Amino acid sequence: MASDAQIRANRENAQKSTGPTSPDGKAQSRLNATTHGLSGAEVAISSSSPERLALRMAEWSDGGEPQSERERWLIEKIAIATIRIDLCHDEENALRVTTSERAEIHWDEHFTASLWGRYDVSDRFGL
Repeated sequence: MASDAQIRANRENAQKSTGPTSPDGKAQSRLNATTHGLSGAEVAISSSSPERLALRMAEWSDGGEPQSERERWLIEKIAIATIRIDLCHDEENALRVTTSERAEIHWDEHFTASLWGRYDVSDRFGL
């Protein structure tokens, strides 16, 4: 059990640890736990996301301005979804390259060991 002094010290320290206070700091900290950005409400696509999103929205609006707020909203949602799909393809390709490189580096070791029944190849490659 914590002593009164420890409890008091913890309370004093807690007053100093309030997290970010600026709007930019809060916006950044909101994305701290993001791993892939596919399921959240925020668009977690990269530091270049405003430019990328604006370009994609221009592509999907056929060069003209949306005629209504609803149309603008739909174009924005389509643009975000297509950027996320592109990012999924990028991640999938990067994973294939990484897996291929890892397999190439360790092929002889795994093949030889698996011949002798001493090594499960799927363990090393995460298969």
